[in-house]
Amino acid sequence: MRHTDHRFTREREYYELGLRLLRHEARTYLIRICTGLSEDRIRKLYKTYLQDRTLRPPRRKRGQAPHEPTLFLRNARTHSEASLLAGILQSLALAEPANAQPHWQPSIPYVERFCDAYEYFCDCVADTLFSFEHAWFLMQTLAGSTLRLAACGHCRAPYLLDAFAAGPRACPFCGHKPARDVTVRNT
Repeated sequence: MRHTDHRFTREREYYELGLRLLRHEARTYLIRICTGLSEDRIRKLYKTYLQDRTLRPPRRKRGQAPHEPTLFLRNARTHSEASLLAGILQSLALAEPANAQPHWQPSIPYVERFCDAYEYFCDCVADTLFSFEHAWFLMQTLAGSTLRLAACGHCRAPYLLDAFAAGPRACPFCGHKPARDVTVRNT
């Protein structure tokens, strides 16, 4: 094997990951962060492999990515879906504090594991309200301690809790409102 083969293997991995992120309808900005591919390369990947070659090509999202943590606690459905997704992310150690750093560069295995987690979540929740971008933002808010995973004292279900909220919030699964919450630790 030539010593240059490793470089091309690495580049191919970035392209394959870029395609996977495009299939999840991730924005160009997020794909660029995760793969290091330029915006031009990402557009060419989309046009070459997805735009005309599939029956229903993924939509290219535009505009600002999700940025308000309260959207995960808006109503019972979003709260329960976000709680499930947070549990999946935390169980796979995807919501680590280092991930909340401003110039954090995720590795290929990390992003692939994140894609696996999101795909598993989509398999569990048919017609989910959350896009790939929402899942990525939830990972960042969990890592940054804006939201945390707590356990209901009544049904023991893990659910999301706003770390800066004035009082405890009712469990989205059973409706029980505890006097105080117990934080779920990943062991």
